[in-house]
Amino acid sequence: MTQLALRSFFNALQDPYPTELTQYTVGFDRLFDDIRTQLQQVSSTQTNYPPHNIRKLKEHVYALDIAVAGFRESDIEVSVEKQVLTIKGTKPETSTTDDYVYRGLALRSFEKHIPLAETIEVCDAALEHGILTIIVENVIPEKEKKRLITIQPSVPSVVK
Repeated sequence: MTQLALRSFFNALQDPYPTELTQYTVGFDRLFDDIRTQLQQVSSTQTNYPPHNIRKLKEHVYALDIAVAGFRESDIEVSVEKQVLTIKGTKPETSTTDDYVYRGLALRSFEKHIPLAETIEVCDAALEHGILTIIVENVIPEKEKKRLITIQPSVPSVVK
């Protein structure tokens, strides 16, 4: 979601219960409050550094690709606490003997926070060619999955 789209969505949520979102729903006011809170936290604390992509690999599996050129595995920490994925990069030691004519690579420390839905689990992380890839999966609880109901020829005796 682009910054502009995120801001437009956030503006739509300024109304306590926006008509566009609530006219066809019942009992989702807590969800709208949670989204509003998450957007306020993200928009007030996040920067675009380091840049990242979110790719859909399978129906419920996603990859977060984060550009961390110049960082080693030992410079990066990935953790999850209270449904927030945190990626922290500590600025690697650089040689002070280098005489740069131009330095365009931003080797600076960072901390990126990505809120996760309650059903998202972080599966794996790998660093390859300057890209940190974090695999997450949306694990749908059994009670949420579609199930077929068998139609009986008559009403069961328990109900009568």
